[in-house]
Formats: sequence, structure tokens, C-alpha cells
Amino acid sequence: MKLRSLTELRGKLKGKRVLLRTDYNVPLKKGRIVDDFRIKISLRTINFLAKEGAKITIITHLGRPKGFDESLSLKPIAKRLSKLTGRDIILIEDKKSIKQALNNQGKEIIMLENLRFNKGEEANSMRFAESITKYYDFFVFDAFSVSHRKHASTYAIASQLKTYAGFRFLEEIKNLSKVLRSKKKITLIIGGLKIKTKIGVINNFLKRSRAVLIGGAMMFTFLKAQGKTIGKSIFVEEEIPTARTLLKSGKIILPKDSVCAKSIRVNSKEKTRVFSCDSIPKNYIGLDIGPKTVNEFKSILKKSDIIVWNGPLGYYENPIFMKGTEKILKFLSKEKSYRLICGGDTLTAVRKLGITNKFDFVSSGGGASLYFLSGEKLPILNFMEK
Repeated sequence: MKLRSLTELRGKLKGKRVLLRTDYNVPLKKGRIVDDFRIKISLRTINFLAKEGAKITIITHLGRPKGFDESLSLKPIAKRLSKLTGRDIILIEDKKSIKQALNNQGKEIIMLENLRFNKGEEANSMRFAESITKYYDFFVFDAFSVSHRKHASTYAIASQLKTYAGFRFLEEIKNLSKVLRSKKKITLIIGGLKIKTKIGVINNFLKRSRAVLIGGAMMFTFLKAQGKTIGKSIFVEEEIPTARTLLKSGKIILPKDSVCAKSIRVNSKEKTRVFSCDSIPKNYIGLDIGPKTVNEFKSILKKSDIIVWNGPLGYYENPIFMKGTEKILKFLSKEKSYRLICGGDTLTAVRKLGITNKFDFVSSGGGASLYFLSGEKLPILNFMEK
């Protein structure tokens, strides 16, 4: 797969108006940015465009607003980006003001207010896209984590402007493709709640991997399908037939034990118990993988050449039940296999432990990486291929 990249525009961007799609959908707490990873990974593309003399306008989204929502304004994003780039960021709240801002633009970077404030964004409106694209020469796409969606900024705009892949987007494609092309021993680790959100990637990896390790709440749907006693643990009834089908492959590895509590709100480790996954008492809920499972998973992973991980192995909202995830992450951080982490919650755990640089690649995409690793073609690629 050959894509048009930014390097092809070297020496051709001075004075050109470039529309750049990034993903700055970062976590906020009381209006403050909790983690700016997604902002930082866009800097290489921004710095290249600035050095080449392009006039940059950034478009992105934040959260899932239903119309205008001041709490989801890009103001804190613009402030942080200004600090990281050393450039003034002009935040435009109305797309009608783009023309005037462009006419007055010097070295400042223009940022259009949260795209999802306009219903045309998620509707993939060609009219909404045209109201923006008419002012620009090129479109640069560097928002891998939303590349599986058909929204105006991820599809309609790309159909109206010549589109180039940003540096981060190319890194994502390169690393994920490496996994799909590999003939080596691959192990997939999958967490989360619902099988249906991961079924594509599970099926694809059952064909090419030696084992699929299951954790998270999803494990209890599989255990229920085996007729195990899982107490009050969460499972998805309608997905039991799917779980039974997947188990026939012989490659699904389920936890042997689970860290349990009587409530998900438990606030003391002393109130947790470890039970075999064959017999969790009826008044207990399974909320993390147990020590036997951690050791078994480590044994399997040690024999793997490539490891792909999506989704935490426990109830990550409560730190008490992130221990299984953290132990496996710390173990993998010292392994020599090729290790790819994808998914927002897994990424949060990696960054919390301060071991991001210990992995071969940490993807910014959750749904997008799953979509790509399922063997599906990302819609945006239709406009980037040479």
C-alpha cells in the first residue's frame, strides 16, 4: 500500500493553505487536560508544515456534544498547543470567519472550534465539508484514531481536496501492517466487555495467531458459555452463542482465577478475594485476572514473537482491579518480542506506569486499530492511495 505523504510536498508549501485534521480528543478534568499524548504526537506534522511555510488550519473534535457545549470547547487544547509549538493559536468559533482569519494569518495557527458542534460533521455532510474546503489547497490527515469513521472531516473533506498522510498516520499504518504481514508467532491479548466490538479482530487473529488471551468482563461471557459458575460477574447473554463458536478454535485462552469483590465500589484490597474461575461464589463479582492467570499469560507471552494488546484485563475504573493489567504490562516492557499496544484504556495504563517508550509501538487508536487489524480497509485510504 503506497500512500501520498507529506514529504512529497517538500518545497511546495510556502504560502499554501493547508487544512490539517488531528485528533485532540483528549481527557479533560474540570477544564484541564489530563493527558496530552494525542496533541504531542501531532507536533512532527505541524512542525514540518510550519517549516515549509504553509498556512495551517487545524480541525478536530472533542467528546460527544449534542450541539454547542462550552465544557467541550477547544480552548484548553488551543492553549496547550500554543505552549508546545511556540505559536499563537487563533480559535475560530464560526466557520464563516475562516476567510477573514486566513487573510490576516501570519505565522499563527488557526484552529476551528469543535467540529462536532455542527451536526454536519458526524452526518458526513458534503455541504458542511465544502463550506470549509473551499478556502484550502491541500488536506493533511493525521488523525488515525478516527480514520475508521465516515464523518465530514474524515471522508467528505478528503473527497474534495488532494489528501496527504501526516507523519503519525503513516507510523500507525506501518506498524499495524507489520503485524498483519508477519508469519511469526503472534499472540493477541483482548480485554473489554463486549465480544461484538472485538469479534472482527478476534476472528482475524484466530487464523494467524498461536493464542488469543481473554481478560476484562468479556472473559465471563466465555466462562458462562462453558457452564462455569461466575457469581454476580457481568456477562452478555446474547453473546454466549458467539463465545461457544470462538471456543471451538482451541486458541482461546481464558483466565484460571479472578480477583473478586462483593461490589465494584470496593475501596480496600483487604475486601477482595481470589477465586477459581470454575466456582465464583454467588455474592461475588469477578473484576480482574488472578495470580495464576497472570503467570499462565506470562508463560504464553514469553514464547511469542509478536504481541498485540487491546483492552484492560480488569475493571480499570477502580485502581484495585488494574493490578493484572499492570503486572502483564511491566512484564512485557522487558520482553524482546515485538509489542504493539492499542486502545485508549490500555494506553492510559501504559502512560500511568511511565513505560510508553518500553514498547515497540503504542497506537493512538482503539476502534480504528481494531478495524484495521480486522482486515478492513480504512475509508480515508481511498483518498490517499497513489
